[in-house]
Amino acid sequence: MNLPTEVKIGAMRYSIELVPKLHEHRSLYGEVNYSQQTIIIADDISNQRQVNALFHELTHAILFETGDFDLCDDEEFVRRFSNLLTQIFADNEWLTKGVLCDGPTINQRTNRSYTETCEEGPDILPE
Repeated sequence: MNLPTEVKIGAMRYSIELVPKLHEHRSLYGEVNYSQQTIIIADDISNQRQVNALFHELTHAILFETGDFDLCDDEEFVRRFSNLLTQIFADNEWLTKGVLCDGPTINQRTNRSYTETCEEGPDILPE
């Protein structure tokens, strides 16, 4: 699976890492650590499950960064929301092809403009 290695959520950058046998050893699909700004995803689950786990952990991180700690800790809400979010991206190709990928973009690190195309970035949604 070709997951991104980093995501920016608000002012924070979270690293994303595939962890060998995370599910086998800890029965986890993924986990977010807010203080370390890391998201880990099990490498011993299907590609579809990895993508869904990434959206799940991203939802936790988004809610944490917005300061909504009650929802952030509400596993039932996060599960329902992230499942729907995963499906929206899977069913609406235009979200990752063209509309969000083409055109001028500002590189946040260098503050330089560049053109991003979907072919250059990771395709995280499995067929």
